[in-house]
Amino acid sequence: MEESGRKQAEHEYRASSWDCRIRREGLRGVLPRYYRDLTTASGEVFSAKYVDNPGLACLSVAGSGRQAVVPTASLLLLFHHFIFAITGKASDGLVTVDSAQWGTLDPQTWPADHLEKVGYNLDNPIVLPVSLSHEL
Repeated sequence: MEESGRKQAEHEYRASSWDCRIRREGLRGVLPRYYRDLTTASGEVFSAKYVDNPGLACLSVAGSGRQAVVPTASLLLLFHHFIFAITGKASDGLVTVDSAQWGTLDPQTWPADHLEKVGYNLDNPIVLPVSLSHEL
C-alpha cells in the first residue's frame, strides 16, 4: 500500500511540474526545438537563408483531404479538424493547401490526406490510397 501511495505522489509531482512549466514558459518550454522550427517565422528564416536555384523549377502539389465522409485517416482526423477550426482552410490533415506552396502550385489539389500522398493508407494499409490507385 505504501509503495502505491509513493508512486501516486510521484506521478502527481511530475504532472504538477509539467503544469507549472507550461504556465511559466508556455508550450515553447515544453515542445522540442524541432517542433518550434515548424512555425511560419522559422520557415521565413529558412527561406531567406536557403534561396531557390533560379535554374531549377520548383513545383508543389497539395492535398485537400479525401472526398469522403471522413476526410483523413483516423490518426490525422483531430489535426484536420483543429487546422480547419483555427484557419478555416482546406488541409491534408497536417498542412493547409496554401502552406504547401513552394514555387508553382498545381491548382488541382489531390483528394488525399498527408500520408496518402506518399503512398500510405493508415486506415487500410493493404489497399492502395485512392489518389494513387488510378495511376496503376
